[in-house]
Amino acid sequence: MMVENVSTIKTYNPTANSTRVPVSDVPPKPRKVEQRAEPEIELSQGVLDAVQHDIRMMRDVGLHFSVHETTGRTVVRVVDKETEKLIREIPPEEFLNLAAKLEEMVGIIFDEKV
Repeated sequence: MMVENVSTIKTYNPTANSTRVPVSDVPPKPRKVEQRAEPEIELSQGVLDAVQHDIRMMRDVGLHFSVHETTGRTVVRVVDKETEKLIREIPPEEFLNLAAKLEEMVGIIFDEKV
């Protein structure tokens, strides 16, 4: 099969007749700097007292990091610096011991972990 009539397709190129300018010759566009007014915040004495109390509590509290032996998970203990009394433990030791027992039971039921 032979094609005899083939028409030429013209493409439109808008930059074909324009002059090119090097990027270094183009001046930078001025940037508009927006000035923001600082909002006025009025705090009550109660809010200030609460913030001061929280800051004081943070200064009196210590964090102790350790690794639970059986599960290998990180434990964070929040303690009072003066009395060394435990305030909170994250996650609780009972939870980690339970997780260790569950892993042990799964190990008894199944020979391998997938």
